[in-house]
Amino acid sequence: MLVSCSKSELEQKLTADDSFWYIFQYDTLSNKYQNSSYGYKFYMHQKCLYVYYDYSTDKIREFDIDDVVYTKKWNYNKKNNKIQIQDFEYQIVGFNEDTLILKNKSDKIVSLINLYRKNPQIMQPTWRIGYEK
Repeated sequence: MLVSCSKSELEQKLTADDSFWYIFQYDTLSNKYQNSSYGYKFYMHQKCLYVYYDYSTDKIREFDIDDVVYTKKWNYNKKNNKIQIQDFEYQIVGFNEDTLILKNKSDKIVSLINLYRKNPQIMQPTWRIGYEK
C-alpha cells in the first residue's frame, strides 16, 4: 500500500525556504492592525522558531528567550482547519499567497504576513495609518 507524503498548499507555503511570517495583530482599542516586530520561521517536520529581523545585519535571527521555555513545534490539522504554533492553537480564518489569518481561543485576530526575508520596514506605511478591520 502506498501512503502519500504530500503536503497541503498551506504547509508548502509556510515552510518555503525564503519565508518569514511576520506577526501583525489586531488592536481592539485602536481598531487597527499593528505590527509586533517578530514572526515565525516554519520548517518541515514541524519545527518552528520565533524570529525577528535584525536591522543591523539585514538578517532574520532566532529570538532566544532565556527565562521562558516554549515549544519549538507547529502542527496543522487539516480536518478541523486549526494550526498549533508553539504552545498556542488557532483557528484558520483565511489563507492566500502571503497572508495567514488566525483566530485564537479568545477570538483575537492575528495575521501572519510572509515578507520573504525582506526588511519589515516595507510595511511601515501600513503601521502609521493601520488597516481597518
